[in-house]
Amino acid sequence: MIGKLVGNVDQIFDETIILDISGVGYEVYCPERVIKLVENDRKNVTLYIETRIRDDVIKLYGFPSLNERICFRLLQTVQGVGAKVALTVLGLLSTEELERAISLNDDKLISRVPGIGPKVAKRIVVELQDKFILDKNIQSSSASIESDSALSALINLGYGRLEASRALTQIINRSEEELAIEELIKRSLKELS
Repeated sequence: MIGKLVGNVDQIFDETIILDISGVGYEVYCPERVIKLVENDRKNVTLYIETRIRDDVIKLYGFPSLNERICFRLLQTVQGVGAKVALTVLGLLSTEELERAISLNDDKLISRVPGIGPKVAKRIVVELQDKFILDKNIQSSSASIESDSALSALINLGYGRLEASRALTQIINRSEEELAIEELIKRSLKELS
């Protein structure tokens, strides 16, 4: 099995890239977010690979981190989630956002991903609840309440749930200490502007 590929991006398509390694081009399926990243920097790209063999087809799925590859595998353990849907989820949500949504039982955020309805989103949250290692800043219930309140405030200010959640996740992950709701909102507004 192939675990990791390092090479130059030769071509970019909607769902795949061609990664050139010493003259051999590997077609690799990537999340949309990854494809956008490699558009700007095509040299010396490292992807962690998940190899899938089905009937007479071999597909390679590439991710910028081992955590993302693990999330890809975990998502597919949920009934109704295949490789394509898992790839779509990771194209729209970072691993931190997905982990946060699962730890906060936020199936509404997950159901906004195209191809995932409310039932599958709920299944993802329930079935993966114990499989994700919770972020250090989400573990404490007071931090969870603060971030939920901040998320609600940002939504009330007119920001979409997805963009507000992304901003909050970035702020929480960057912070060394627990932040008060006012500080979370203030920093998130700066992040969103």
